[in-house]
Amino acid sequence: MYAQVPPRGSLAICMGRYSSDMQNPRSADDQIRVGMEICERQGWKVVTAEKDEAKTGRTMVGRTGLYNVLAAAEAGDCDVVVVEDISRIARNARDMMDIAERLREANVVIYTFGGGVVGGMELAIRAQMAQEQSEETARRVKRGHRSAAAKGRVIGGIAYGYRRLEKPDEFGELRAIEEQKAKVVLRIYKDLLAGVSSHAICAQLNREGVPAPSGKLWRPRVLTGDKAMMTGIGRNPLYVGKLVYNKSNSKLVTSTGKVKVKAAPSSEYVMADVEHLRIVPDEMWHAVQEILDGRSRTVPNNARQPTYLFSKLIKCGCCGHSFAAIGGGLGCAGRRYHNGCTNRRRVPREDLEEAVLTGLSDKILAPHILQTYLAEYRQEFARASEEYGSRAEVTTKRLQEVEREVDNLMTQIKGGVGGFAAQRINEELEQLGAQKKQLERDLRRRLPESSLSMETDATVERLKELLGGLSRALQGPERDAARARDIIRSFITEIRVTPLEGDGKADGRGAGPVRVTVDGSLTELLGLATTDRALQRRGTNVATLGLPIVVFSYYVDISRENPSLAGGVADVARLSQALDDAYAPVRQIEIIQALNGGLLPTTLEESHALEQRERRAVSYLKNAKLIRSVRLADGAGWVWEDCLLSNDEWRLRAAVPNMPPEPIAVIRMSPPEAFVVTIGPS
Repeated sequence: MYAQVPPRGSLAICMGRYSSDMQNPRSADDQIRVGMEICERQGWKVVTAEKDEAKTGRTMVGRTGLYNVLAAAEAGDCDVVVVEDISRIARNARDMMDIAERLREANVVIYTFGGGVVGGMELAIRAQMAQEQSEETARRVKRGHRSAAAKGRVIGGIAYGYRRLEKPDEFGELRAIEEQKAKVVLRIYKDLLAGVSSHAICAQLNREGVPAPSGKLWRPRVLTGDKAMMTGIGRNPLYVGKLVYNKSNSKLVTSTGKVKVKAAPSSEYVMADVEHLRIVPDEMWHAVQEILDGRSRTVPNNARQPTYLFSKLIKCGCCGHSFAAIGGGLGCAGRRYHNGCTNRRRVPREDLEEAVLTGLSDKILAPHILQTYLAEYRQEFARASEEYGSRAEVTTKRLQEVEREVDNLMTQIKGGVGGFAAQRINEELEQLGAQKKQLERDLRRRLPESSLSMETDATVERLKELLGGLSRALQGPERDAARARDIIRSFITEIRVTPLEGDGKADGRGAGPVRVTVDGSLTELLGLATTDRALQRRGTNVATLGLPIVVFSYYVDISRENPSLAGGVADVARLSQALDDAYAPVRQIEIIQALNGGLLPTTLEESHALEQRERRAVSYLKNAKLIRSVRLADGAGWVWEDCLLSNDEWRLRAAVPNMPPEPIAVIRMSPPEAFVVTIGPS
């Protein structure tokens, strides 16, 4: 390296850099302009100017301008590099010494604005000073951020749902709630509370064209985030007016240029209340945290949301194996894998769901059945309330003890404890922080409203209202349907399907009568009946609340037989005509009337015979995939599969009775009469 200033006529490269996109972009250009003025005074010829814009000097990764300078030096195209200060080349002492060595080997010197030629010991000292200055600047910035956060000033980027202000508001804040995005945030919380999966929420937002925080597509990770670092829309405490600063620690890996981020210990948090930035109510926030925590603890194989209303609840009554989708219906999965089960029955999923839901009203809501449970339930509820009060008192005392322990440890930290002792204190604070959160969560739980004065007749009416609302919600928007499925599954524990011997033997395709036994929790059902907002909340958690677990059980019989040739052709033809003429979905009673010449049956025997004919005709068209069921508020109805109307449009028609029929567009691949020629097994 030259020991003196390069002579006139030497080739020079002017270099500039600024480290952050928060700084003035003209900074690098100003450095280069001053460098060119120096070159002109020294008589050097400027061959090029290189700059690194918004690039940190703590790493060489991504420094295109610096690499161009090194390439020119090694190619012999320059004799001197002119910079404002060596910190503009690098702020890492090791990198600076490596760069200086490469320039020395190429006989290129470094010339700074104020110090002239830099080399030897001076270069090493300045390189170390540049690195320490960078670290001290970072510490000062962090200290300023902590001070601002303690005063309630939000530090960092603008979270989704907020906007930047041009000048501070009355709270000294430079951000405020953005109403439209805040509505999206509240909607996301409502969907999560209703049990809608994060994938489904993102898919719906993308279909509606709602821009994601990144301006691109919504992804589940944007909602769920990271629990430890409290990131993601579903985890950010700012939405409930709680500012938590220093949730994470970041460190630049100079060899890769990447920033490594990890969760900070809770002892380093800086927290403040910013109620003016609240978007989500506390109750909704805590409920969503429990839901997300439950999902994060789920075994991957069980993480999928239930596909149908009673997915994973239906079991074989003979071997106890799951009753799964097999060959267009539900059948014993154990028999499919040759476990020796004798249950060959196949049950249509829609028929089973309809039987279970109908049985809830017919079998459970009988006053003489409910009355048997209510007296014991009242006594058990009183006992549970007393035990809950005792537990709450113990939990409160333990919470106070934990808070005192945390305060003592924080006092030790402020007193200047370091080294191994500080590490052990931080570990203990982490454990105490987890205990504190769990204790606070336990105290937030409340028993359902007291049902001690619940009368049998009033309870029956409330349960009828509840079940009717659930049935309607199943046909509504996905959010309501998901909530209804979640509530129904909360009080039904198991459904068993057992073959019935006697009338109607099973054929090779599994048709035949079955008995469906339903087990559930009457406690859950009564808990839902004692609140006016059952559909706006998740089912009660009896295991957590310690309520008495009173169970119910009932059974319904389903008889499904194959169509036979006797009278089948005429019945299918009449059903086809009824479907062609229908303005709304055709219900069972309407099909029976069509088969009976427009008259209702007058005797029990006649009714039974017509019901069998109705099942045969419907079964034939359904197995041929020519019709589909549409679930309505008061049952189900049948429509042509290839009709252009959607299920929602059919429900709208069913909700407006006595409307004149109008032609409905139907696209068939074959003439109508083609599917009534042959009836029965192939």
